[in-house]
Amino acid sequence: MDLPLYAALGAAAPPPSHGEAPASSWEAAPPLPLDEPPRPAATPVEIGARLWGPFQRLYMEGKAGGHAYTIATGAFEACPLPDGEMRISTHLHVPGPEGVGVVELAMVRSASGELRDTEMAERPGTPLDPASREALAPGLSRSFGGFLRRQSLATGDAFSIGGGTGALACRVVGSSGYRGRPVLFVRCAGAQPIGVDGGWSGVVASDGHAAVDIETGVVLLSHLEGRIVSAAAPCQAAAAGEGAGPLFSVRSWFALEASPEG
Repeated sequence: MDLPLYAALGAAAPPPSHGEAPASSWEAAPPLPLDEPPRPAATPVEIGARLWGPFQRLYMEGKAGGHAYTIATGAFEACPLPDGEMRISTHLHVPGPEGVGVVELAMVRSASGELRDTEMAERPGTPLDPASREALAPGLSRSFGGFLRRQSLATGDAFSIGGGTGALACRVVGSSGYRGRPVLFVRCAGAQPIGVDGGWSGVVASDGHAAVDIETGVVLLSHLEGRIVSAAAPCQAAAAGEGAGPLFSVRSWFALEASPEG
């Protein structure tokens, strides 16, 4: 999906490998609840041999400015198409000040694992509030993030999650598991210019970890934090939170079939 986790982030150079990163920076990145500590994946692993797996629902939890929200999808439906493609659909519950709106989501995943023909529409009778509609609108004009095309990856390899200005630059740290499913544990980073009424601008830098399902190339879970790292007017930036810890924190996870919510 075009998750808040990915959509708020811009392009950045791939993050350094574990050995190159300062210890303080590495340890500060949010952890993930993996089955075991990551181990090096020295031999390349093929990602995305299948287009879908036992993925039931997707949950997204965001925290910013002392507030928290949780967004959940409905059950996913996956329908095989000709030429080895797959149509994946669900609906998204989006809370707002006026109530909860519902958005219908659908996408076609090609045999190579890439996404195309994405669709997003408000469900009749359950409209979004204006702020939520504006936040979700970019998803109509660019590919959804959270899926990797079929490829081979090993420890230290760089790749991207998502596309366009919403892409995250990532690097493989190692392999592990999540609820019994083999995953690649990756470190990701992004940078997004921002502007705020009042005449100042800055850059929100985000980094964290994600776990990519090896069999399907789906990002099963992730946890990123973002901070203002530079601004044209430092005093206003400080008032907005620069240097005062995370500006926002977003994590997402799939609930798997025959398993409790994570």
